Amino acid sequence: IDVMVVGGISFGEVVDLLSSAEDQLAREINVVVYPAAEFKQKVKSGHHFVKNVLAGEKIFLIGGDSELSRLVE
Repeated sequence: IDVMVVGGISFGEVVDLLSSAEDQLAREINVVVYPAAEFKQKVKSGHHFVKNVLAGEKIFLIGGDSELSRLVE
């Protein structure tokens, strides 16, 4: 399972928060964390991974398309 987080939280904090979900799912959760400014830069530069995420199907855990659209602008 892949999870991308955009915001003001550290990678370690996200990993800690998701550890119980990994245990319950009995699957590894792969996490990528970007501060908003870095995410915007990666969108602007056409970063391959970010571009694929934006083009693909998404399940929002927090937020939604409107928040993502504001970040991408």
